[in-house]
Amino acid sequence: MTTKLVAQTDQFIYYDLSDAVDNEVIKGVVKDAQGFMWFATDQGVLRYDGRTTELFNEGLQSDYTKNFLNTSDNRLVVINDLGIKEIISKDSVQFVPFKWAEYTYEENFAFPKSIYQDRQGNIWLGEINALVRINEDGMKRFMLGTDYQSISYHRTFTFKEDAFGTLWIAPFKGKLLKYSPSTDSVMEVDVELPITEVTGISVLRGDYLLIGGKEGLFEIKVDSNQEILGTRFYDDVANISALQAARNILFIGTWDKGLMMLQFEDRSFLEVEEVDFNDVVDFYYDAAVPEVWVVGSENVGLISFSVIHSFQSVGRSRVESVTTLDDDIYYSIGQELRKFDWNDTKPSESLVSSKTDYFDRIQANDEGIWIGSSFGTIMKYDFQKQELIMLADSTGSSVKYITIDNAGNKWFAGDRHLLKIPFGSTEIIEYTVASSNIVGQNAKGDLFVGCWGDQNLLKYDPNSDQFKPISVQADIDFVGNLSIEDIAFDSNDNLWLATNQGLLKENGKGFTRVIVPGIDENAALKAVIVQDEIIWFSGDFGLAAYNGEDALIFNTKNGLPSKLLNWRGLMAYKEGVLVSSAKGLVMAKSELVKFDKTPTPVLLAITAEGKEVSDEDDISIAYKGSLEVEYTTLTYPGKQVEYQSRLIGLNDQWSESTSNRQVSYLGFSEGSYQLEVRSREIGALWSDPVVLTFNVPKPWFYTWWAYLSAGLLTIAFIAGVVRVYNYSLILQKRRFRMIIEDRTKQINEQKNEIIAQKNRIIDQKEELLAKTEAVHKSQQALSDADVNFLHLKEKQLKDQIEYRDKQITTQSLNLIQKNETLKSLKDRLEDLSKPNSKATAQDIRKVLKLIDDSFRHDKDWEDFKLYFEQIYTGFYAKLKVNCPALTTQELRHCALIRLNLSANECASILGISPESVKVSRSRIRKKIDLEGKEGLTDFILSI
Repeated sequence: MTTKLVAQTDQFIYYDLSDAVDNEVIKGVVKDAQGFMWFATDQGVLRYDGRTTELFNEGLQSDYTKNFLNTSDNRLVVINDLGIKEIISKDSVQFVPFKWAEYTYEENFAFPKSIYQDRQGNIWLGEINALVRINEDGMKRFMLGTDYQSISYHRTFTFKEDAFGTLWIAPFKGKLLKYSPSTDSVMEVDVELPITEVTGISVLRGDYLLIGGKEGLFEIKVDSNQEILGTRFYDDVANISALQAARNILFIGTWDKGLMMLQFEDRSFLEVEEVDFNDVVDFYYDAAVPEVWVVGSENVGLISFSVIHSFQSVGRSRVESVTTLDDDIYYSIGQELRKFDWNDTKPSESLVSSKTDYFDRIQANDEGIWIGSSFGTIMKYDFQKQELIMLADSTGSSVKYITIDNAGNKWFAGDRHLLKIPFGSTEIIEYTVASSNIVGQNAKGDLFVGCWGDQNLLKYDPNSDQFKPISVQADIDFVGNLSIEDIAFDSNDNLWLATNQGLLKENGKGFTRVIVPGIDENAALKAVIVQDEIIWFSGDFGLAAYNGEDALIFNTKNGLPSKLLNWRGLMAYKEGVLVSSAKGLVMAKSELVKFDKTPTPVLLAITAEGKEVSDEDDISIAYKGSLEVEYTTLTYPGKQVEYQSRLIGLNDQWSESTSNRQVSYLGFSEGSYQLEVRSREIGALWSDPVVLTFNVPKPWFYTWWAYLSAGLLTIAFIAGVVRVYNYSLILQKRRFRMIIEDRTKQINEQKNEIIAQKNRIIDQKEELLAKTEAVHKSQQALSDADVNFLHLKEKQLKDQIEYRDKQITTQSLNLIQKNETLKSLKDRLEDLSKPNSKATAQDIRKVLKLIDDSFRHDKDWEDFKLYFEQIYTGFYAKLKVNCPALTTQELRHCALIRLNLSANECASILGISPESVKVSRSRIRKKIDLEGKEGLTDFILSI
């Protein structure tokens, strides 16, 4: 039965590296001794360094290359349709004739498609219908006839040795063959192959031959006498194209169904879904890394075996907590408790679920599974009754961790207190331990509690049944409150603490901070566990394995399903550590951890002063010159590598880590330099550095002859300067004498002229004093006249103001007298208009109307305004600016207020009643928008 395989299982991860090829048709793949990947194509060979690919074909007998061989003496050989060539790959790639011992093989071969070297050093080639053996004695061809003639473009014969040294040969067409060293012959094997078009042969466990072909997979068990002990045919997979055994797994390539794998333990077939191409044409297995390259006709993939093993039964669900009991693994995914078998052969099963409770923490023993939630609920799943039993609906404290001690007591760490359920009981005992995160017990039975706050670490005293604080005295000061998130014990019962401020270890005198390479010493850690002398701890960086000196880091790029690992989510189990995360449960297998170094970087190009040079040459760079170096680490996928460099002679410190594969330097001073570049792949240690040594010689101007020449030139220059200087002094002396004589004559002439000018100045001065005195007298007379004029002008202005005040007053009195007269007339006429009057009412009303109109006659007001503006200039304009809404009648009222007239006087002049004056004043206040306490008269007088 065939099942589907997800992205990662059985400790490997799949990477799609199809960008390594373009439009080439791939036939074979290999990795050379340096670490470059090579692909055989119909256009030549491709070399891939993890990022870039180059095509080479010049020097081949044919561009149709088929496959490669890494010889036992680390030479790389390629076969093509017409022959065999050795590849020399240094600064450039060359194809040279293949030599073995004293023989050179330049003759053509008959379309070889496979090449193999056995343990005795013999090289075997598979031609169309013949086998060719090359060794120190020369070449021998074993002709097999038309019964074995291949018509395939990919396969002729495939070779493999079993654990007993027997070389088995599977032809594309014909019977199974084996080589007999005693007779130096190729013999047919007496077994019927139930398959045709054989494309691959592999060996598992040393004594099982697996042969793939069109109809399926054929298994043959052999012994040391080359006898066949049994056979088995699998039709689970057909149209097999290639086979590759790796770590007790058989990878099976097909022509049309992609990649399959056979788990040889239980003979189960799995489909590797992540390989998204259908035609697999070849494999390459690098056991040292380990990794398997899978190539299709147009695609490339990489299977990288990992320390991290995922459980297919769990899938990608968020795992809140995990616990184990014998071979059973129990885990919580929130509101459901599930179980699966360690062997991971069956889907997980649900034990119990809840719509109201959340299973945050679980711990199992023979009594059942103990469950705690973040709401303070404590429950127990009973194995026999297969039901959930509520022990405490709410304890008032979230449960952060559950520990079962050696006596079977259950301890529940929480925010507010620490709880205990004794073995064989359901009674809950409370201890006044606040902010507890974890409870741990060492091999001696000592019980410790890690907390957050003032008291971080406590130890249980069974005599007093109390927890007593232990001082965590580290070698540095902590920032803020220390929080112990997890506790672990090594084989010496030393305490290891995962805290919010790094990893701490007990050293007999207290605690010290552990400096782990590649991890911030202040990193907030989530969990810690010790297994097989490896300290595993987790944080936001992922999962780390530390051996006391070096550390390996695992994250989503090399095995972890998620970057979100749980607090206190590490658990030692069997040969590994269970790791619970937001996307499933995995196991980190301690036995597979290798603290190996990353391969040393390879120098790809060296450019000095704009010219390419070789690292095999003695490199010399000019003073103040430049250097560019390009490099790479031949590990795959190449994007997971970081680099550091340093230039000894300039700076001994390593640079910051970067993915950049090139360094440049400018302006070298004289001296000897050593450029070192190292790399680190995720999940590995820093590599040994690749070293490039070069010299910067002294510039010509720092040599002894340059100094001598400069000294002689300086002496000659000084002598010439002195001679020229002396001659110039003589010439200057002559010029100075002539100048002195000429200047003396000029000074005498100027002296006489100055005396004459002095006499003239004295005369002019006396004349100027006389004129100044006359001017002063004139100015005094003018000043007195100006003062008199100003006094006169001031008197005239005062007279004008008084006159105009009189005019305004007279005008106002006239207006008042006129209006009073008119008012008397109006009152008289009103009497006449009464019913007993003889005058007609119509006539009298006309007279009254004329009189009312005269009250508002504008001529008198125009005269008033003229006189008023002459005294109070700009009054009306300023008032209109402050309140443009005032009417003409209201402006007149404001002018009367400015003259400080009474309300009755204003009423008489305006021709209205005193009550109307008050109404008018109120209306003016509103329009001017005066505040309540401010008077209208004060406002008008201020304008």
